Amino acid sequence: MMYEAVRGALAADDAAEEQGKEPPFRVRDTGAWMTHVADLEAEMAKRSMTFKLIAWDAAIDGLQLDGDPE
Repeated sequence: MMYEAVRGALAADDAAEEQGKEPPFRVRDTGAWMTHVADLEAEMAKRSMTFKLIAWDAAIDGLQLDGDPE
């Protein structure tokens, strides 16, 4: 799933930064990545899919959206 690929790119960026290297994807620094993620989240919510939000910061890490429009 494309959404999980973004999560993987974030993990690769974080791992590189922990090693003192440049992040290969710069997901958090690139607006196009965030727009892409927002579009994916909107489509998954529209389809009432359950998914965990991508953690752009610690405040939303692991927050789950259940897709229920209530």
